[in-house]
Amino acid sequence: MGNDRSSFKPHLDPKGDIFKWGPIPMRLFLPFANCLNGMFVYLPKIHPGYSWPSVLILVQGTQLVWMHDFPQLRRNAGRLFLDHMLPKDKRKKTRELWQKACADLHKLENGIQPRKMASLSDSEVLTLWNEFHKKIDIFWGYSNIPELSNYGSTEILAERLSHHVPEKERASVMEILTAPEGLSFYQEEEIELAETRDLSEHQKKYQWIKNSFAKIEIASVEFFIERQKKLSKNLRQETMDRLRFIRQEKENVRDRYDVPEEVMNIAQAIADGIVWQDARKKEVWIYMHHENLLVDEICRRRNIRKEDLLLLTHGEVTDLLGGAVHIEQFRARSRGFGLYYDDDGNHTWIPSEKIPEYWKTYATGTVDTSTREFKGIVACKGSGLVSGTVRIILDPRAVDDFKKGDILVTTMTTPEYVFVMKEAAAVVTDTGGLTSHAAIISRELSLPCIVGTKVATQVLKDGDMVEVDAERGIVRIIQKI
Repeated sequence: MGNDRSSFKPHLDPKGDIFKWGPIPMRLFLPFANCLNGMFVYLPKIHPGYSWPSVLILVQGTQLVWMHDFPQLRRNAGRLFLDHMLPKDKRKKTRELWQKACADLHKLENGIQPRKMASLSDSEVLTLWNEFHKKIDIFWGYSNIPELSNYGSTEILAERLSHHVPEKERASVMEILTAPEGLSFYQEEEIELAETRDLSEHQKKYQWIKNSFAKIEIASVEFFIERQKKLSKNLRQETMDRLRFIRQEKENVRDRYDVPEEVMNIAQAIADGIVWQDARKKEVWIYMHHENLLVDEICRRRNIRKEDLLLLTHGEVTDLLGGAVHIEQFRARSRGFGLYYDDDGNHTWIPSEKIPEYWKTYATGTVDTSTREFKGIVACKGSGLVSGTVRIILDPRAVDDFKKGDILVTTMTTPEYVFVMKEAAAVVTDTGGLTSHAAIISRELSLPCIVGTKVATQVLKDGDMVEVDAERGIVRIIQKI
């Protein structure tokens, strides 16, 4: 379980430059916690000397925020990128090892079916649980190569481009050069959906596509039927045409600014990392589907409430099944909790009573809410200048009145935001950069997108009329409610 000290203080300066991932909707800690062992234990094993910096994770209500010292994160990430992601041979080898880890996971997933598990003994279920999560640890160990690298890669590219591209044109050039040249798993699914005549078979293959850290949900056949009606019959050709356009744009930029091959290789490594991270998200949604089946089986056998079990890490579930701990020891987490991992991978649990104080200190900041204009990073120009009504969405699962043409404003986007983003006129986020989820999906949709504003969700209110200038990265308030 790690340490549990009410007097503990994290080594993270609340007045410093803090990287924040979130807040995001998070009701299921178990699937989220699976990545932690891979990040803080397996990554240093796979690549000794490379690691994530210390991290503070806070959970309050249904929201989670993940924080690092940003300068340290950039240093760690930049070094990993240059040493292990940029060299094409190392990138290829690590990707192959990651694909093997995925294949090993899929073999176990074939046995995680209700009928098969019902015939297992309790000890066999425990063995299956442990084997499954060992595979997940290895999967995350390799997944962290592109995951961590991306937080230092764009700064490296920007510095190298500064010798060739004027400053006022650099953001646009970086947007073009880092655009992924492969299909995202959402694009793959949509192309298959547009072309299939067997929606039942399609549902079996993609039943996990609505999963998130907030909810595990099996997508129904009706869900796919309704989406298929809205898809172009020529979607495959349209998507391939877009990818060809991306490649041509890159060639044009290279020729126009005489960008050397060395710099083009940096951009290609970033683009490859984006595609890899997207593939990783697909695999996470798939293993979450199977982990949920295992959780249901354990709860059935032990007469445990599912909402209680989902507050644990997979190691704590192992201890629970082995009789080393009791579920009552963890119920206080339903009121909120925190975790702090230091640079050596040692972790400390932060008790519920400390979370309101920590959330106020670290997760929320003080901003000038009277400002009428603020800036961010141009992630996608799209159509350039658009205006519309602000909709602040902090939980995409709780949206039922988002209108086509609204401006989506959020802390950050995650895969479950895709279906909302398709209706938006533009996207504005508090956090993120060129390799963030919001940036990637916005490019796929040619959707004006400004990320990393730091203040959007605090300055703007539902119903405000705004102008989003995705050419210059500026959001202006036209009319306050």
